[in-house]
Order: sequence, then structure tokens, then C-alpha cells
Amino acid sequence: MVPKNLGILCFLAIITLHATGQAGFTENRGQWQEPFLYKADIAPGVSVFIDQHAFIFNLAELNHREEDHAATGKPDYNHIHGHAFRIVFDGAVFKDIFPGEPLPGYENFFLTNDSKRWVGGLKKYKNLILKEIWPGIDLKLEISGGRLKYTFFLQKGNNTKRIKLHYEGLEELKLNNKTLELKTSIGKIIENEPIAWDQKGNKIQVSYQLNGNILQFDVHDFLEEESLVIDPELIFSTYTGSTADNWGFCGTYAPDKAVYSGGIV
Repeated sequence: MVPKNLGILCFLAIITLHATGQAGFTENRGQWQEPFLYKADIAPGVSVFIDQHAFIFNLAELNHREEDHAATGKPDYNHIHGHAFRIVFDGAVFKDIFPGEPLPGYENFFLTNDSKRWVGGLKKYKNLILKEIWPGIDLKLEISGGRLKYTFFLQKGNNTKRIKLHYEGLEELKLNNKTLELKTSIGKIIENEPIAWDQKGNKIQVSYQLNGNILQFDVHDFLEEESLVIDPELIFSTYTGSTADNWGFCGTYAPDKAVYSGGIV
């Protein structure tokens, strides 16, 4: 139950997954050199990195992988296409991040010959809580059922005008009727029309407000003392399938009759 002195702004991003593994957030404890805080693989070829004030999305075309896996000789990876873009939370700071529900199992990272950067036993988390990213506003991130969900919690007296999302690195960003189109070099992403309602279940009129590359929510007839939920959908229509590739390359036996196989996941 949400306290009455809090408002809720919920930003829901739908990414279709038919996953063999569970998608979740993994903390960066030095296993990756880049200065981001958390990473999540949310669909095949789609990863999101969380730094101090932005989300960085990395997209890659994976059509070549089946061909390279079946091919003889050395695969040619020069034709891989990708695109990266950022959503910057203008004026926000992600300084207090609290992991939520852990997923089963753990991950080990041996990404370099330097054993000082080997990290083991890391949990993946279904959700994260980012406290006070703007004064009086918390943010919850959650991956569930193939969905990446953003929930803003507004304390009493705050409004949606503080929330400014600055899109960087896109070829084009535009409103098309009531939806938002994000054009990249390898495909188009659609954010569906947002839907809003208050804590009593009453529908609230809401729409995107785009000024250049800065997106805000234009909410009408809303009392700041009420809770508010806003649900747009971010659709990666071309990225479906497992969250991981699983290929075997070799196998052998051991003196104790154990069998070992090698590959990539």
C-alpha cells in the first residue's frame, strides 16, 4: 500500500522476452572497467547500463550469429551493427541505490587475466530502489515477465514538471499522434501513448510533452495530494527470444569419468 502523502508516477517499458534465463540487475563491483553502477540484459541484443544520472541502452543486430555459428573457418564479425543511446534524467543524481528482491543463483566474472578484477558470487536483482533522485522523488526499477518498469514516487507537494528525460544519441525523436518514436540506425522503437490514473482508480488525462530532445509528462486536472500512475510502453519489436546465446564448441572426459564441455552463453 502506498502512503497517502506520496504520489506515484509509473513509467512502464514493455520488452518482449521468451527467455531461458531470468533478466535482472547486476551490480558493477569492478568486473567491468566502465564506470556504470548496474547492468541488465533485458532482451537479445538489448542491454541497459545505469550510471550516476542516466540509462544507456546498447542495441546490437544478432542476425549474423546463426550464420557464423554454422560457418566453417574464422567468422567475420566486421559486419556487426549496433547503436547506443542515452536517457539522461536532467538534474537527477543516482547516489543511493538499494537492491530489492534477489533472483535465484549467482554470477561469477573472470573477464581479464588480472585476478584482482575477478568477482564471484554476485546476485542478480529483480528490482532496484533509487532514493531521492530529485528532491522528494524516488525511482523504482523492476524487470518482471519481460518488462522493464520505471516507477516514480512523488512526495506530497511535488509534481511531474520536475521529471525531465533528455534523449541523446538517436537519429530522430518525434511525436507521432500520441506515441513517441525513437529512431536508431538499426531500427525504430515506439513508446505507446501513456495512460494515467490516480490512487482511487480515476483516469487522469496525460500526454507526452516534447521540447527538442527533452520529454516530460503533461498531466491535466491532477491534485498533487493524490497518487498518480502513468504507463507508456517502450517496445523493442525486433528484439525477441532468449536473453542469452548458448553454443557448445568442445567436449572431453576426465580420469574420474567426469565429462566436461566448453562453449559460450
